[in-house]
Amino acid sequence: MKPEDLYDGVTNIRDDLIDNAKKTKKRKRWPAALAAVLAVAVLAGSVAALAGRRGADPGGPTPSGREAATLAEARYPDRPRYPEIDDLTLEMDEEQFDAWLEALLARQLTQEEWDALAVWERRLVPALLTGAGDGNTVCSPVSVYLALGMLSEITEGTSRQEILDVLGADSVEALRAQANRVWNALYNDDGSYTLGLAASVWLRDDVDYVTAPLERLAESYYASSYRGEMGGGDYNGFLQKWLNAHTGGLLEDAANGVDLDADTALALATTVLFKDKWDAGFNPKRTDTGVFHAPAGDTACEFMHNSSDAWYSWSDKFSAVRQDFEYGGTMRLLLPDEGVSIEEILADPAAVSYLTDTVDRDAVGSKYLKVNLSLPKFDVTENGEIGPKLKALGVTEVFDPVKADFSPVMGESITPENNVFLSQILHAARVSIDEEGCVGAAYTVAAMSGSAEPPDDEVDITFDRPFLFTVTNNGVPVFAGIVNKP
Repeated sequence: MKPEDLYDGVTNIRDDLIDNAKKTKKRKRWPAALAAVLAVAVLAGSVAALAGRRGADPGGPTPSGREAATLAEARYPDRPRYPEIDDLTLEMDEEQFDAWLEALLARQLTQEEWDALAVWERRLVPALLTGAGDGNTVCSPVSVYLALGMLSEITEGTSRQEILDVLGADSVEALRAQANRVWNALYNDDGSYTLGLAASVWLRDDVDYVTAPLERLAESYYASSYRGEMGGGDYNGFLQKWLNAHTGGLLEDAANGVDLDADTALALATTVLFKDKWDAGFNPKRTDTGVFHAPAGDTACEFMHNSSDAWYSWSDKFSAVRQDFEYGGTMRLLLPDEGVSIEEILADPAAVSYLTDTVDRDAVGSKYLKVNLSLPKFDVTENGEIGPKLKALGVTEVFDPVKADFSPVMGESITPENNVFLSQILHAARVSIDEEGCVGAAYTVAAMSGSAEPPDDEVDITFDRPFLFTVTNNGVPVFAGIVNKP
């Protein structure tokens, strides 16, 4: 049973959908398939302790007294587990399944919420992918979205308003509610597939912070708070350990390079970890070596092949297909037409709407037919500073040492001579695919070249030149990337 079928059943749960869900074969455990981490460092400031612990941080490390003090731990929602299926009878516990299905449907986003999310999705994805040149790039739009939402809670005035404008929110209260709904719609660790989200706040041990915004971050963004000797090796080591734990070790090199210096006032971090199998996988026996026409010259790579009934989409600049996951959403693959550059695609509203699952039905044609897909294996990684890209979107004042307003969390510790501002935003992401699913980050879905409507029954699609992909879940782009060389 595909996730789309469940979503369609939110208001009208059909008996056939429930029956199909019960017949689903037992899931095999797979290594982490998608990971991204965003670390936000803010310079100069002050912070006060949160008392007590809020609950469990699944998968997170427990600090020793030497490394850090835990001020608050995110209280993750307690959800029904997907029932185990008997290997012989393929039967499952009916009551457990009903409880799981009810909880799943209750957290699906509404059409109104999807429409609201389209504002930041269509802005963030092109902004984060622009500038890749001849290289690969990958990002996690939802990780950046949640980090910006957290920033809005600890800023005020124009510093906050610029963030709200970019994310299309009327107020910090509206953004808080929307971000919480997005988090709950995406987060999943119920035994079917994994889409883990985590957040944290890193505070100094020698300052008093205003605790109210930290409490809101724990409640709405599920952010744990830690305090320690800023710039110290033990504290940085625990931060790196936390990042690695919540990204399955898939970004170890990048995470181990995250060091907060002694001048850091506080830092925020968000992580994403995803893993799932393809709904229709690729037979390894059909995988062969082919030529990929990279910008720097032709290169040999392994191509996977499958044939299945699927949606094929097209416009006057691209063709595209989607490769569904067994449970956790879809990988969308977009192939620019010959002569159309990646940058042209990122500037094309129809292409961006397709990649972000906010499709403009009048601009993109779609047809359900047999798709013969040839897709290269890839493992793409990105690690760097994204501050300039956010400034280009209009988030500028938080980076200004004079104008930045972090008074909601810093309180009276801020003076004209000792202000707090955003010094850097570090973002790392990784996406990897093979015949069975996403490993390390995301999968790339293919599309056929040409803007004409495809034949009635069958189409061949070969991703043998630069293409774009996204991994979407519940209508939200969790990962987005460009493959210039597999």
